[in-house]
Amino acid sequence: MFQFKFAVFSLAALLFISSTLAFANQSRPGDTLYFLDEWRERVYLSLPQPETSRVELQTAFAEERIKEISELYITGPVLNETQLKASENASQSLVNAINHAAATQLQLVNKGKDKSVEKVTRSLERLDQLAESEERRLEEIAGNTTDRQIRTVFEKNLQAIKEARMNAKQNRVRGARTEATSSVDIVEEE
Repeated sequence: MFQFKFAVFSLAALLFISSTLAFANQSRPGDTLYFLDEWRERVYLSLPQPETSRVELQTAFAEERIKEISELYITGPVLNETQLKASENASQSLVNAINHAAATQLQLVNKGKDKSVEKVTRSLERLDQLAESEERRLEEIAGNTTDRQIRTVFEKNLQAIKEARMNAKQNRVRGARTEATSSVDIVEEE
C-alpha cells in the first residue's frame, strides 16, 4: 500500500513540475515563473553532452532571450528596472553563446573534427546575425534615450557584443591558419 501511495505521489509531483516548467517556458521577463525558465536553461546546459549540442543549446537560448527582450520593446522603450535587467541578461546570454561557440570551434578545428566544426560554424553564423541586429537595436535605443543610466547600460551591452563578435572572428582566422598549417604538414609528409 505504501509503494502505491508513493508511486501516485511521485507521478503527481512529476506532472506538477513538468507542467510548471512548460508554463515557465512561455513566461517573459518580469513574469512570476520567469526565474524557472532561466533555471531550466541552466540545468540543460549543466547536463553532460557533446560540445556541439551545448553550443546549439546556448544559441537557441540566446535567440530566445533576444526575442523576449525585443517583444518588450514593441510596446515601448525600457521603462522599468525589470526590463533593463532583462536586456542586460539577454545581451550577456548572447555574448556567452558567441564566446563559447568561438572557443569550441577553435578546439574542434585543432582536433580536426570537420563535421563538428561545420555545426558550430552554423551556430556562430546564426549568433553573428543575431548580434548584428541586436547591435542596431541597442544603438537605436541608446541614441534615442535621454536617461543616462539606460544609455550607459545599453552602451555597455553594445560594447560587450561587439567585442565578442570581434573575438569570434579572430578565432576563425586562427582556426583557418591552423587548418592551413595542418594541410601543409600533410602535403610535406607525402
